[in-house]
Amino acid sequence: VEDLDVYFIEPENGYFNCGLIYGTDYLEIPLTDPERFGFFSRAALEWLLQSGRQPDILHCHDWQTAPCARSFLEVIGPQPRL
Repeated sequence: VEDLDVYFIEPENGYFNCGLIYGTDYLEIPLTDPERFGFFSRAALEWLLQSGRQPDILHCHDWQTAPCARSFLEVIGPQPRL
């Protein structure tokens, strides 16, 4: 995908700096996998709010990004239907 801007979210709280993507529930980090991915989903939505971007599509798939659907209403608010 050429000529597209890409943004990375890298929290400095250590939630994702643990050497594993999944299966961290047994490690000594502050949050479990569902909590970490919920945090990430909320951070992505907060970025949308702070950047002023208004996406046409919010693609939420699998359990890792499912919190985006609910958080969208909490962070962005209800949107008019087309």
